[in-house]
Amino acid sequence: MSQGRFDADYFNQYIRARNPETSLAELEELARSKIAKIRLAVAENPHASQALLYRLAKDKDCDVSHGAILNLNECSDKILKIIKNANLDLRLSLSYDIACPKPILAYLALDDNPYVSHMACQTQNKLKSENSQSKVYKFKSQTKVNRA
Repeated sequence: MSQGRFDADYFNQYIRARNPETSLAELEELARSKIAKIRLAVAENPHASQALLYRLAKDKDCDVSHGAILNLNECSDKILKIIKNANLDLRLSLSYDIACPKPILAYLALDDNPYVSHMACQTQNKLKSENSQSKVYKFKSQTKVNRA
């Protein structure tokens, strides 16, 4: 029976952590959860404060840190310092994420770890390629052929 209670509590906390209408005070409380998935839900909440996201960017769980960094969507000196001091898992997960801000990918492309550096370069190239293809498609779709 206690397992069912835990599941209900977990589910309710998870729903509140993801809800953009949850108060900042409650998000702060949920961010202290021992359960990483709840902290990740807070990190991905669009209404989490910048201060809370910076704190979660330093979380011991790679997924939580990753979610907070993407939600911050910036490349400040503070974020670069967090990334520089981060473990390999976080740097690697950011390096192959196409949603990662471009300045962070550029920073990771210079990482000391050759695999992180390589993956960040590959992701940058993929984004450039997709951007080029979308421009060609956009141009072709805007160009009308007159076949009179």
